[in-house]
Amino acid sequence: MYMLVKHLDKYRYTPFVATPGEGELADEIRKLGVNVFALSFPRIRPLNIFKIIIALTRLVKNIRTYNIDLIHTDAPREALFAGIAGKLLRVPVICHLRVSDSNIWLDKILYRFVDCFIAVSHAVTHRFSDIDNKNKIHVIYNGVELDKFIVLAVERPASCLKVGYFGRIDKRKGIDVLINAIKLLKKNVELFIMGDGDDEHREELERMAEGTRTVFESYKQNILADMSSVDVIVLPSYYGEGLSRVIIESFALGKVIIVSDLPENLEALGEQFQEFVFPVGVSYKLMEILKNISANKSILDERKDDLRSRAEKYFDIRRNTRQIENVYDRLVTSNSFPL
Repeated sequence: MYMLVKHLDKYRYTPFVATPGEGELADEIRKLGVNVFALSFPRIRPLNIFKIIIALTRLVKNIRTYNIDLIHTDAPREALFAGIAGKLLRVPVICHLRVSDSNIWLDKILYRFVDCFIAVSHAVTHRFSDIDNKNKIHVIYNGVELDKFIVLAVERPASCLKVGYFGRIDKRKGIDVLINAIKLLKKNVELFIMGDGDDEHREELERMAEGTRTVFESYKQNILADMSSVDVIVLPSYYGEGLSRVIIESFALGKVIIVSDLPENLEALGEQFQEFVFPVGVSYKLMEILKNISANKSILDERKDDLRSRAEKYFDIRRNTRQIENVYDRLVTSNSFPL
């Protein structure tokens, strides 16, 4: 969402951003010269009825105050509030679908109130496959600023394979599968795990990793140097991806990334890189891929240009923002869908 706001054509669009409160996101958006205001939305439950009314009233007031022509939301709960306000004020609403997780009853309600959905992958669209009878869903991939990602020539010690995980520390992310694969590999491997999240699960993983050369580090804003320092990156998720940014960023760096065979991961890698896919939860298969790379490190250099090319073809934030602007234009000038 930050990248979208940054790369919108400011001669044609004036963005206003509502955040739940102050923090890193609000600070970074203000640096772009964009107006930010605080607006939080309570959970949809009977006990919160007065909070819901207050939040909806504030949203309607802001839409009128800033003469908003279009609302673009980034999460289902916000989309529901925006959808109601949009119907009241006849303002079109877009909901960005970033994960494949589905709440069936909420998705059905959202479909009625939201005018258009932008999904980050075709896999994510399956959330609405049974109810999308108006062709409201459009697939536009996430992107990165490719000029900030440099494909580096890396000197690799023949005796050691450096493996990295970058993401949330959460059971659904399958980090335990990665650690088990490293144990099975029985080679000289350094494992680097960076991220924040579930502290209890982190402690479990640290105990599991005892006896291996594993380093845990907390999240930080800029991780490109850390990603560049490893030989290969692994995304071993059990479920719940949409189209992971770590895959896109790995491609942009020309870095081999190994993924579990979730539909969204398969879509991101395409047919060209299926050698780097393993069955969800199967540590032994992940170990075999790592073993092959460890024995044939030339793979890492041989594939880097192809990996970068895929990023340039599908994951350029500037081109993908233009696609979103096309949706904006056609939605604002049209009274109905499909586009």
